[in-house]
Amino acid sequence: MGESTMTKEEKKALKAEKKARKAAEAGVGEDVDEKAAKKAKKAAKKAKKEADGENVESPTPAKKAKKESAEEATPSKDVEMSEADAKAAKKAKKAAKKAAKEAAAEKEEAAPAKEEAAAAPAEEKAAAAAPAGEGDVKSVFCTNLSWSIDDAALTSHFASAGTVTSIKWIEDRDTGRFKGMGVAEFETAAQAQKAVEACNETEVAGRTMYCRLDNPKPKSDKPKREPRPLKPKPEGGCKLYCGNLSYDIDDAAVRAFFDPLTLNSIRWVTDRNSGDFKGCGFVEFATTEEADSGMAKQGEQLMGRAIRLDWAEDKPKSW
Repeated sequence: MGESTMTKEEKKALKAEKKARKAAEAGVGEDVDEKAAKKAKKAAKKAKKEADGENVESPTPAKKAKKESAEEATPSKDVEMSEADAKAAKKAKKAAKKAAKEAAAEKEEAAPAKEEAAAAPAEEKAAAAAPAGEGDVKSVFCTNLSWSIDDAALTSHFASAGTVTSIKWIEDRDTGRFKGMGVAEFETAAQAQKAVEACNETEVAGRTMYCRLDNPKPKSDKPKREPRPLKPKPEGGCKLYCGNLSYDIDDAAVRAFFDPLTLNSIRWVTDRNSGDFKGCGFVEFATTEEADSGMAKQGEQLMGRAIRLDWAEDKPKSW
């Protein structure tokens, strides 16, 4: 190794070694020689170690450049893996888009068929629920009628269309007051149709009347309400409860309904505060046998309503 390529530490060690040799050659004592030799040897070792460390930690610029170029030329495993993952992700994304497009196309193709399948039962149901044709309706529903109107006035107004066979005035269920509406029945469906065409939105008794064919309501699929079970007959019972009565009813109408049975008494139920009739009452027969006969008239028509009967008993008086 030439002196030009030696480090400072190596040069220092070499000088110390030379100095030790000169001292030995000059005849210095053995102790001095040994000490100097050891000291020079230690310095040489130390210099050598430091030189080796610098060589390891600080490579030459040429080696460093070579190493960096090699690292740049050879990509790491992580870079290779990330590029592969990116390619796979792009491929999966394309496949997902393609699958979504195909699914949307299938859905569009299936939609018309589904709509047709759903429309068929709906049409059948509508046909089944449709009311009778207008050609079969003989009654005309009239509204916005004057409070002073009567059978004669409405019959006269419809005279040009045909013959009115009956008129039903619609009243409030609770108060019995006229609600300004009614239903007129004609001899034929053609007359009813003509009455609607000729008399709708015409003036009757000072008010504009509106009318239309009174088409029957479609039948409901709901099961009919079961009749309320009767109370047990009290021993020797003679009294019956009467419900669903007309608000125009009176004693004479009730006695005529149960004739020839004998009624000892009739009591109407009224509101405690207003005194208005509540559409029900009680009748007491002369004998329990006649009460049985009266119960047999359950559901019969009384002034246009189906009467509802049940057994009743006197409440014990509280003193």
